[in-house]
Amino acid sequence: MARNQLDGQGMAYGPPRAAARGGVPRSTLVLALVCALLAVALAVALMQRMPSTAGPTVATTPTQAVSAEPTPASSSVSSTGSTSPGSRPTPGTDATERAGEPAGVRDAAIQFLRAWREPSADVRVSMLSQVATDRLTDQLSDMAPAKIIKAKPVGRLVVGQASDYAASADQKLSDKSMVRMQLVYDPASRFGWLVDTIIPLQ
Repeated sequence: MARNQLDGQGMAYGPPRAAARGGVPRSTLVLALVCALLAVALAVALMQRMPSTAGPTVATTPTQAVSAEPTPASSSVSSTGSTSPGSRPTPGTDATERAGEPAGVRDAAIQFLRAWREPSADVRVSMLSQVATDRLTDQLSDMAPAKIIKAKPVGRLVVGQASDYAASADQKLSDKSMVRMQLVYDPASRFGWLVDTIIPLQ
C-alpha cells in the first residue's frame, strides 16, 4: 500500500491522542486561585469596613439631638435676666427727687431770709456769705435801703422739691406775698446748702 505523502510523524486524522486530551494547564489553575484569593480578601475588607462606617452614623444622631436641646433654655435665661426690673439702683442726680427733706435746707433758707431783710449792708454781707452763693451775695450787698423788704416771714417755711444736689423752699410774708428760694448743695458751707436764687411768687 502506497504511503500518502501527507502522512508523517506530525500528521494524524483520527481521534486525538491521549496526550492531547490531557488536564487543564497549570497557568489557568494558578490564575483561578489568585482570583479566588483576591475575592476573599476583598470580601473580608468590606466586612471590616462596614461596622466602622455605621458606628459614627449611629453616634452622631444622639449628639445632635442633645446639643440642640439646651438652646431654648439658654435663650430663656438670658431673656429673663435682661427683663428683670430693679436689677441695678439709679444713682442720685439733680433730677432724682428725695422722699424726705435734706438736712440743712431749712436752716439755710431761714438764715438767708434774716440776712436778706437786714438793713445794715455790712451785717447783711457777713450773714449772706454763710448761706448764699457768691453771685447772689454780690447782687444783694449793694441793695438800696428803700428796696429792703420790710415784710416778715409768716407761717412755716415749706421745703418743696429736693434732690441730692438741689432744693427749693417757699415762704409766705406778712404782706401776703410769697418768695421762693432755690438752694444748691455745698458741703463746705455752714449748713451744707446755699441759696442761689430768690424770686417772688405773688
